[in-house]
Formats: sequence, C-alpha cells, structure tokens
Amino acid sequence: MIFSWRYFERVATYYHVLMLTFLAGMVGFCLTGDIFDLFVWFELMGVSAYALTAYRPEERGPIQGALNFAITNSVGAYLSLSGYSRHWIIGPDDPGVGHVYQTITGGTSWTDISGNLPDIPANDIVLNGQALIAASDIGVYTSADNGSTWSRLGNNLPNVVVSQILVDPNGSLVAATHGRGIWTIPAP
Repeated sequence: MIFSWRYFERVATYYHVLMLTFLAGMVGFCLTGDIFDLFVWFELMGVSAYALTAYRPEERGPIQGALNFAITNSVGAYLSLSGYSRHWIIGPDDPGVGHVYQTITGGTSWTDISGNLPDIPANDIVLNGQALIAASDIGVYTSADNGSTWSRLGNNLPNVVVSQILVDPNGSLVAATHGRGIWTIPAP
C-alpha cells in the first residue's frame, strides 16, 4: 500500500475509496463464517483490485494490465493438492491420483496436469512465464509443457519437503524447505 500511495503524483479521492473497499474485502474474506459470504467478499476484493490496477485510465498500460489481471485471475487457475492419493488403496483409475490441476473455465471444470509427477503431496505451484514450478515433499519440479511432463529442478536442491516457493524480482526461485532452510536457485 505504501508503494501504491507514492506511485501516484496526485492521490485522488477514488484511490482512497478503492483502497478501503479492497481492504474491507480482504478483512471480510478472512473473517467470514460461511461460504456464500466468502465469495461475496472475494468479489468485492477482486473488483477493487481490478480498479486499482487500472487507476490511470488516461494511460494505455494500466487498462491493458487490469484487463489481463481480471481475465487471467477470473478464468484460469492452478491448484496443488497436499495429500496422498488413494491410488494404492483403490487402483490406478481412482480420480484421487492427481496432485496438480488447472482450470481455464473459471473453476467449473478442472484438468489433472500431474503428468509424470511422483505420487506425493504438491505443496505449492508457481507460474513463471511459460514454466510451471511445483514444490513437493521430495523437492521442486518444473514443466515447460503445461504439466504433460515434469522434471526435477536444481542440482543442489535438497531432497526434502519444500513447503513454499516464489520467484523473486531478480528471477531467482526461492524455496522454503522443512529443516534445511531457505534455498535460492535460478528459476526456469
């Protein structure tokens, strides 16, 4: 918020209103008690975020960014499941085998894109350009073909639980491991 305040030369009233509705949406989302209200607060948060992204309508870049942000976040998403499948109990055709899913329909249908990932929990997933990067219980995996094939990432990364990953502004992958600290390697 501090960056966004300094970003605008002259802060208008709309900025404050949008920021307050965005914050109200975040607080309501965190404190709600039922699923319906959760979606209401999420929509308020989303609309405010889209409007804040396109705050300078006289410039072309913010409008394009807001439209891209709205369409990408409203229609497409990735999901990682941290758990073990029932593959070993029921059989290979059991629908609980996948750990990484993708939607391009706004969540109405999900596609298993686990490919050749080992049958282990996927704890986090990041999209970096065209590369998908998944944190798992035995390290980090990457896919350049939207999940059809996965390969292990990083020669020196330990073979431990990686609970969270992110790509920093310098283009490095930061991986939080269980018991081995924080690791930084070049992101694909």
